[in-house]
Amino acid sequence: MSLKNLNKMKKIILQLLCLTLSIQPLFAQLTREENPLLQIASNNKGSNWYIFDKGIMPSAANINSPQMKTYFGFDSNNSFEMVKAETDELKITHQTFQQRYKGYPVQFAQFRLHEFPDKPLEGNGHFISNFSQTIPTVLTFLQALDRAKQYFPAQVYMWQDTMEEASLKRRSHERKTTYYPKEELVWAISNRKLRDMRVDNYSLAYKIVLAGKIPFFTKEIYIDARTGNLINEFERDYNCGSQSFSSNFNGTKSVSYQNTGLTHKLVDDCGLGDDIYTSDNGTSASPYSKASTASWPTTNNFKSACTSLWALREAQKYYFNIHSRNGWDTIVSDVDLRQNAIFYRDKTPPLDSPYYFNASFNNVGICLVGNNQSSGPNGANTTVNDDVNTLDVLAHEMTHGVTFSSSGLVYNGEPGALNESFSDIFGINVYQYVGGYSAANLWKIGYDMTNGTGAHLVFRDMADPHSHNDPNTYLTDTLWRDTTATADDKGGVHHNSGVQNYMYYLLVQGGSGTNENGLSYSLTGIGFTAARGIAYRALTAGYLNANSNHDEARSAWVHAAIDLYGNCSVQSQAVGKAWEAVGVGSYWYYGNNICGNYSGTQYFKNNSPYFISTTACATTIMGTGNQVTFDGGDFVNISPGFNTNTGAFFTAKTNDCFYSNY
Repeated sequence: MSLKNLNKMKKIILQLLCLTLSIQPLFAQLTREENPLLQIASNNKGSNWYIFDKGIMPSAANINSPQMKTYFGFDSNNSFEMVKAETDELKITHQTFQQRYKGYPVQFAQFRLHEFPDKPLEGNGHFISNFSQTIPTVLTFLQALDRAKQYFPAQVYMWQDTMEEASLKRRSHERKTTYYPKEELVWAISNRKLRDMRVDNYSLAYKIVLAGKIPFFTKEIYIDARTGNLINEFERDYNCGSQSFSSNFNGTKSVSYQNTGLTHKLVDDCGLGDDIYTSDNGTSASPYSKASTASWPTTNNFKSACTSLWALREAQKYYFNIHSRNGWDTIVSDVDLRQNAIFYRDKTPPLDSPYYFNASFNNVGICLVGNNQSSGPNGANTTVNDDVNTLDVLAHEMTHGVTFSSSGLVYNGEPGALNESFSDIFGINVYQYVGGYSAANLWKIGYDMTNGTGAHLVFRDMADPHSHNDPNTYLTDTLWRDTTATADDKGGVHHNSGVQNYMYYLLVQGGSGTNENGLSYSLTGIGFTAARGIAYRALTAGYLNANSNHDEARSAWVHAAIDLYGNCSVQSQAVGKAWEAVGVGSYWYYGNNICGNYSGTQYFKNNSPYFISTTACATTIMGTGNQVTFDGGDFVNISPGFNTNTGAFFTAKTNDCFYSNY
């Protein structure tokens, strides 16, 4: 039997037998019945969401009280630390709490509280009940740093370059003063255990953010504090793939530059709050400049640098004008844009070869852009038609900065695929907002890039992920990459992004078909204006964690839609339907059995996430002239034992509100 037919049969059996499903929190160590938080909260809307509707509510003031700790399964060694609090434009207050054990943060164990003006307190995230470990004898920080440098060697590290240190201080307005890693111990978990947050999978580790200059890379590294072994590493420098893109598709544009009187610099400090410093060569932090009486260079490198500057500024304008976001990190940190850059790759030697088929954006605002057919830094760039700086690509790269400073999705496995997908989504959003695109090719990432024969070279196709060997259905698609195989594209981050990408395409455009689970779907799109607002809120409102998977992403998107448009709104239902179409389905609940004989005109309606069922006993709709209607919130289940007599009128109907479950 094929996988599609098997999945269809499973669904039929579930409906006929009315099997009760129990939805479990994905990372919980305890079963649903044992989860102590359920003493004060309901957990029927998704894997990591809680509704505090039983009269006892956590808050910043009481979350570490002895009584509240018992509800989270904490002993005296476990605690929460509030790391962020903000109130958004909808007057919803979001507070983020980091779990600590014996004073050290527990990686990915963050819990968020959301205070709404008009409904009960809600919470989401991950926490680990009964976390207990022994503090080992640890290496010194310098020993751990030496091990990190052995794992990721560089000819020059960023803190060893005085110009880079000065540039960092300038861009961050002195909020960051050095690239030298700070000493920090955390409880860390390996890449292969990201979906299994059990206590025994954690080790005490040094968290080291290592920044290389030659070659350029930024990595967040976890070194086992006892053994010195590498536990984990995450990119803090997000690459979009070994491809390059045309810079001429958008025609003639203008960029701003800094006029200092005697000198002109290619520094855009003329718009918004953040400046963009545009330089040549990935090993230099000095911007293009010229004497005020001289002409700007006519080289392809300079032409491509101007294209990159224009595209990056257009992306910033989009975020400011559409989402009221001022800068990639909202605190107006500047961007160091470097054309003709060197890139790092996890191989020996640790340089791409050739090393200019790439673009990236890291956690301190350095954006690297590669020139195809260049002979290296300051080398000949024979054509700009294939450079890595199309509008959608530069918007994609800036969005990595937005993601880093908001949800913090790590660049591995499922969260890495979501990270890449959000960058694709906002790359398309920016392109659609700016205009000048072909509607038929809008969803093809990097379509503007052409090779020597004029053929378009496309990264990914959000409207048809399969056309580029990317999955469009979660987990069951044969094109889904193994998320534990970190050597394969960090666990498939660029490929598995196809699932959320296709979800977004359906949300905007609508569509119909049959997914890899054998599920037929048909939905109407809600357009860019509504969809991009939901996408931005899902990414930035605190509904995602650094280690979120696709189920949790669905919860974040639906919750964002409800915030903006209301429960059971067309928009929130469309989000649920779009996620179901890519194999991340609505949660199904069972209840409300209707038994016995029914006559006359009767109407049974249930708008909750439950459906009306006739499986528990015999049900008969009596004879001539009787009109009985069952209106189920999810669906009406007709099981053996249900009968309608001759002449009876029976109607079964459903509504789509259940798609808004999160």
